[in-house]
Amino acid sequence: MPASETRRPAPAGNERFLIHSPAEIARVLRRLMQQRALISAHIDGGRTLLTTAVVLVDAQRDLVALDQSHDPLINQRVMAASKLFCVSKLETVEVKFTLSGISDARLQGEPVFRTHLPPTIFYPQQREYFRLSLPRTAPLHCKVLVEEGCWIDLRVVDISVGGLGVVDYAGDAPLRSGVIYPQCRMALPGMGEVIFDLEVRSVFEVTMQRGDPVKRAGCAFHNLSHAHAALVQRYINQQQVELRRTTPD
Repeated sequence: MPASETRRPAPAGNERFLIHSPAEIARVLRRLMQQRALISAHIDGGRTLLTTAVVLVDAQRDLVALDQSHDPLINQRVMAASKLFCVSKLETVEVKFTLSGISDARLQGEPVFRTHLPPTIFYPQQREYFRLSLPRTAPLHCKVLVEEGCWIDLRVVDISVGGLGVVDYAGDAPLRSGVIYPQCRMALPGMGEVIFDLEVRSVFEVTMQRGDPVKRAGCAFHNLSHAHAALVQRYINQQQVELRRTTPD
């Protein structure tokens, strides 16, 4: 199967992106509530879907309230479920968490589901990482396996410990938002090669200085080992030192 057709969910066990602090978990849930973000809550192994939203977060009482469905059958199935597997987005960044202890309740006279704060939230806050823009004089290239036996070479225009920004100057990269491309490779000069799965978060068109449109993609690392993450951070630090050395005061 072509790599571009292989969809895999972000690994829920990726410790770098798991939030454990109840205060931080409540903060993320409140942002979902404030932005009126829709939540896809799955039960029955994904066979039943509840589209809902957070309507109350009370960390002191270990309480979260969600909208109920207009479909009584879905509400019954949610009440009978031991867990709700929830997926949402904050500013295009995917948020995942699991809720348990679901019960029926009322909020200002309206029916809601009452549940506990989730024990963890998966939230890859990519913008928390410092992102280094790379000059054309110090190019990096990412090799992406788009289908079996077919590799493409993309120019890296910015990099952080969380991911990459890449540009397709050749115009032949069939990158698709939401797809994870496995076993990508990138050589860091003087440090070695790092290997990772790459999730494409966004694909958009930009116009270069000479007026030519090119495709640019914002991507996130997956399954980047601690050793390779340390190499990426070391490379970023090295480039910052070099930039300070060559930039006039």
